[in-house]
Amino acid sequence: MWVPRTRHGPRVDKADRALADGQLWRAKEILASRIGTLPLDPEVFERLGRVLLQMGDRLEAGRFLLVSGKRQPEYQEAIALFVRRHSRGGWQDLLASLPAVVRRCKWSDLPPEARADLEAAGVPPRSDADVSQVALSGTTSRRPGWIAILGVLFVLVVIGFVLAVLTIHLFLEG
Repeated sequence: MWVPRTRHGPRVDKADRALADGQLWRAKEILASRIGTLPLDPEVFERLGRVLLQMGDRLEAGRFLLVSGKRQPEYQEAIALFVRRHSRGGWQDLLASLPAVVRRCKWSDLPPEARADLEAAGVPPRSDADVSQVALSGTTSRRPGWIAILGVLFVLVVIGFVLAVLTIHLFLEG
């Protein structure tokens, strides 16, 4: 079950100071780095979404405001824009476009409003285990990983070496 967190730490305090000084870009950087390092914190998502709205980036603001679970009237347009743009290819594309910490969290860790909006956008209600499988299934990247690329290169080098040795051996015998 989702429980709102109240502690944010010194990094969010730095973001508040940057906002007070009118440094929107700095506040955005601080809040964005906070999102990737801790468990899901809806209040930090809302703060980042508000900063992005102030910067005029409604699409990105919608990404974070959607999962914050906060539903203020000024958030609705950004959330609707994000959902409309990223659900064109189906609910899997919408999930893939959410922040990684959201894709990895348990479904029950999302605020109820976020779950309801995702379900309204076509995301089928699922158990916590199902959400973990979606996060781990690779829907976020359709490109081969670096390890796969290096593996293929290694195999090609070995094949080239073997062919070179065989060619030299046949040349010397002939």
